[in-house]
Amino acid sequence: MMGGEGTAEFLSCQLKNIGYEWDDTNPRIQLEPRGERGYMELVPVKKLS
Repeated sequence: MMGGEGTAEFLSCQLKNIGYEWDDTNPRIQLEPRGERGYMELVPVKKLS
């Protein structure tokens, strides 16, 4: 359902609207794929300064 540059730009815009941005200084976490949900990735965010 998610993926691609358009999605990343959309989510980045949504994060800024609520006062957050992506945090590239911390690691991403990948969850094991499962049949009922598939692949998931958790991406760190931080409050805008």
